[in-house]
Amino acid sequence: MASVSRKLSNDWAKPMSLICEGGTPVQAVAILYQDPDGEIQRLQEQMDMTDAQAQVLMSDVGTETFHMELVHVDDSEYLVTTVCPLAIHARCTDISQQKGLVIVATSTALVVGTYGTESGPATDAVHALCQLSGDLANAGF
Repeated sequence: MASVSRKLSNDWAKPMSLICEGGTPVQAVAILYQDPDGEIQRLQEQMDMTDAQAQVLMSDVGTETFHMELVHVDDSEYLVTTVCPLAIHARCTDISQQKGLVIVATSTALVVGTYGTESGPATDAVHALCQLSGDLANAGF
């Protein structure tokens, strides 16, 4: 069976915006999708992720050593604290920023979000990003 190339569209911008502004602690979110040709597509809402950061995440998430590396996203550095089948959680190394990072994977995409630790528990951010991840998976990503 031939692999199907998909394109992330701006149709995802509204759900991403609602997550950031709709009562969850999520402050910023990005969707990363690697098509069958290896090209990484990226949609972002209130997040500044570079091509290099997206490439590192897409290639390293899921490897045995990922949890041993510092993650650099959105001008901050994060230390991975939890890796489980549901999500990856990390805390900002600059405690004064009071930020956390959550990464949720589908078979071909990553949903990456930052959240404010003062505005809600990590579980609320994980739940919101898992819902977006499920919608992506249902759409074939």
